[in-house]
Amino acid sequence: SCPTQGYLQVCDLSPISGLLLANHTVNITLWFTPAVTIIGPLNATFVLEAFSFVPKPIPSGITVYGYFYPELGLPADLNPSGTVALRGNATVTSRAPGFRLTYKLRTTGSSVGGEYIAVNRTKIEGSLWGNTQDAPAAAKECAPPQSGWMIRCDLRSLGYFARNTDFLLYVWFVPSTAIVGLLDADFFLGGSYIQQARDHPVISLTGYLQVVNATPSIVFPPAGAPILLTFLLSSPAYVPSTGLVITVPSSYMDPSIPVTANGSLCNSTGSLVVCQVGGWPVGTPLVSTTLAFLPNVTTVGPLNAPFTFTAPQFWTTVSEPLVAVIGGLHALTWATPSVPSSGVQVTVRVQLNSTGASHGLERFIVNASLVCGGAGGCRGLFWGASPEQILSMPCTLNTSEYVCNLKDLYRHYLPMPQDLYLFFTPALALIGPQNFSLVLKGEYVFDYAVPVNLTCLAKLTVSHELLPPSYRPNAVLAGTSAVLQVNISSTGITLGGEVIRVYARHISSISWSYNDSRAEAQACAVTSAGSRPSSYFFDCTLQAPFSQVSTSVYMFFSLNSDAQGPLDLVLWPSAQWTEFTQDTPALFAVGSLSLSTVALSPDYLLSGQLVMTALTFIPSGNSSVGDSSALWVHSDSLYGPVLWSLNNDSSLALPCDEYDALYQCITSAVPLHHNVSVTLYLFYLPIPTWVGTFTVQITIEADNFLSLSLNTTVNVIGILNPLAWPVLVQPSYSPH
Repeated sequence: SCPTQGYLQVCDLSPISGLLLANHTVNITLWFTPAVTIIGPLNATFVLEAFSFVPKPIPSGITVYGYFYPELGLPADLNPSGTVALRGNATVTSRAPGFRLTYKLRTTGSSVGGEYIAVNRTKIEGSLWGNTQDAPAAAKECAPPQSGWMIRCDLRSLGYFARNTDFLLYVWFVPSTAIVGLLDADFFLGGSYIQQARDHPVISLTGYLQVVNATPSIVFPPAGAPILLTFLLSSPAYVPSTGLVITVPSSYMDPSIPVTANGSLCNSTGSLVVCQVGGWPVGTPLVSTTLAFLPNVTTVGPLNAPFTFTAPQFWTTVSEPLVAVIGGLHALTWATPSVPSSGVQVTVRVQLNSTGASHGLERFIVNASLVCGGAGGCRGLFWGASPEQILSMPCTLNTSEYVCNLKDLYRHYLPMPQDLYLFFTPALALIGPQNFSLVLKGEYVFDYAVPVNLTCLAKLTVSHELLPPSYRPNAVLAGTSAVLQVNISSTGITLGGEVIRVYARHISSISWSYNDSRAEAQACAVTSAGSRPSSYFFDCTLQAPFSQVSTSVYMFFSLNSDAQGPLDLVLWPSAQWTEFTQDTPALFAVGSLSLSTVALSPDYLLSGQLVMTALTFIPSGNSSVGDSSALWVHSDSLYGPVLWSLNNDSSLALPCDEYDALYQCITSAVPLHHNVSVTLYLFYLPIPTWVGTFTVQITIEADNFLSLSLNTTVNVIGILNPLAWPVLVQPSYSPH
């Protein structure tokens, strides 16, 4: 034992014999313990002194290694080549999916540099991050070396180890993604002249699967069609025979067709469809798994089905592949009226349903050229959910089409019948069957064009004019011909079958032309006889369509010689898909009265003698019941009433009405017949004082006949009356 003298330890060597003999070697062994706070070179000098000798300093050449105090009071292993076992606190960190290690460190003395923590680089992803506080955001990244198996993190910038002060160290790291199960990693701590310590935290790692849809774009299967959906699975970890299981809620599947995975049937367990795919190795190479299934028939739009992938030692992974099911639409239409005339409003009932509820952008598209949109007071296209138009909404006109947005009334396509209504007036120029289709559109539904059974009737406008010569307005002389100009226009260009059907009486033939030229006229066919005498139907087949520009047709009528009275003319212009139109020109035939004989009796009459005039004439046609006729007699030389009769017997004659010097004899009761002569007798007296000749004007009138006028001359002989004897003669009147 060497006693202490002040600051020195002095060992008395004098008892050792032969210590100072010349050329004699003596081995001296000292035992001592370096101060526990010393770490590194001892820096102690041993001085050998003897009387009458120069002191000999001897460097110790000793390096003192410190060590970490292990937690829980475990004894230190003083072998510098070994390690001290430490126990860190490993927890899951906010740097998901990483971990945090926490160390509270003390060493036998203050460290002198080179403080570090290190780990095998194959056990972690990237770098280590360190901090003396539990603040991962402020942690410092430890730069790994460019080569080697270890990642060494220099801790000197964070502080140093000490004997009496805890050094708190927080280390964050992300375990290698290739490891599943125990991490089995050693974390080494040390420094210059500090015995290395080792921590082997117990960390169990769960692997993760990467699941992607093999089809990079969205799958758009039609409703009711099966889907083949391929998933590509990968994981940085390689664990064979993973026992992979894929599940999906059965509500997304059509139960009528079983789900298969790689050709094998999956099981339905009530609310889930379970597919056992087990036995597939999972590693960095992609593994393909194909599911075949039929989506629920009511699915329209994004499938949003969660496919859950589970395997032992792996996190559960959920994938929602980009599958948008395209729904189908179906519709029926009824147009009322289905055969509208031009300018008539149509209501179209649309009964529609879909394979599932739609998601938006529901709309009807109608070709704008088929809709009357402003002309003639039209209002365009309206739609509604009620057959009452007052509750409808206008559709939007976008250049060449009308768009009816169902969202305006919060309507969607539904897997059940629902009725919607369209209100519009077809374009005025439409004629015939129309290629009218209603296009239904929406998000995630196929466009659906539903035809509307609609046949449009054009409206014809007819006017007429009787061209000269005419004997009076709207009158045509029997046995002659007449020209009737018929003007026809149409709301739309007709498509064939243009014809004018004519019904008429007392007409023997009709021809027509586009010019006022009988030489170019074409004969109209007699199709049938009418119900009235001398009535017929004629069909005049035209050669050009009707259009909005008026077409003039000249019709040449040949009247019967016995024509008399109304012609009962009716015109029915028509063509394919035109509405019924008729024109009734109020034309009538005028007959003639031909004078046969005129007889006066006596030829010369004495003053005061009754004159009888017999008129015989022949009518060209027949009078009708209710027709009126009369004889008009005019003369200033008549005296007394004028009588008429059918017989040469004045006692049976009927008086005529007198209007000053004009007499009207009503003969309406006398029927007129074609080519049957009629004789009327007139009886009248000249003025008693008249001597000589005078003229009587006689006119025969009858409805629908030209009047017959004639003048008769009457000779009156005066009488000389004797007044006294010798004879004196006084004339009755001065001779003319």
